[in-house]
Amino acid sequence: MTYRIRAFAALLVSFAATPASAQVVGHLPEKSPYVDAPGRHILTTYLGYLASVSEPADVGPKGSLVLAAAYDYDFPSAFFLTMRAGLAPTAERNIRDPLFSGPQSYVGTRRDPLMFFDMGLAASLTGEKAWNGIAPRLFLNTGFIGSWNDSYDIGEYRFGPKLHVSYGLNLRGVTGRDWEWRAELTRMLYRMNYPNSFTEDGSTIDESILGSNRKNPWVGQTTLMLGIARVWGR
Repeated sequence: MTYRIRAFAALLVSFAATPASAQVVGHLPEKSPYVDAPGRHILTTYLGYLASVSEPADVGPKGSLVLAAAYDYDFPSAFFLTMRAGLAPTAERNIRDPLFSGPQSYVGTRRDPLMFFDMGLAASLTGEKAWNGIAPRLFLNTGFIGSWNDSYDIGEYRFGPKLHVSYGLNLRGVTGRDWEWRAELTRMLYRMNYPNSFTEDGSTIDESILGSNRKNPWVGQTTLMLGIARVWGR
C-alpha cells in the first residue's frame, strides 16, 4: 500500500512539472482560425443577377442585372440591423392577351425595370468573430418590390407594388481594414395578383391563361450578388 501511495505522489509531481504549453487545449491565440470582426456601420454596394420568376401565367419578371446598396448596423452582439435597396434596370416580362389561348396569347415583351426595398434583422453565425476571415450571416427581411413602369398592358396586368419577404445568406469577408468584400444569396417571396381576364375562357373550347391555377399564388425569386463594403465605427 505504501508503495502505491508513493507511486501516485510521484505521478502528481511529474504532472505538475509538465510545461504549461503542453497542457493547452485547442488553438493558441496566434494560431486560432477566429479573428475579430469589428465595425458598427457597414455600407455595401452590390452587383449581381436577379433570376427569372416561375409563375403560372408566365408574365412575371425575367432574369436581369441587379444593382443594390445595403446598410448594416451591428449591435454589440451577434445580431445586426440591415436595410437594402435595389434596381433591376434590364428586367423584361411577357405580355399576354387573354382574348387568345395557348401560344397565340403571347403578343410580345416589354421592358419592366424593378425596384425593391427591405429591412430586417440578421445574425452572425460566428458572433463578433470571423472564421478564417469569413463571417457567415443569416437574415430575414420584409419590404416592397414593384415595376418602374406603372401602366397596365393589353392584358390589364402590371407588376405593381408587392409586399415581399426575403431571407438568405450573407458572407462578410473580414480583412481587418476599412474595405471588405461581400457575397449574398437571397430568396424573395411575394404573391402574384392576376387580373380577372386571366381566369375567363373567352371561348367554350380553350381554357383561360391561368386554367385551374390560383389567381394570387405565392412565388419566389432568387438573387445572387457580390459587393464591396466600407466599414467604420471600429
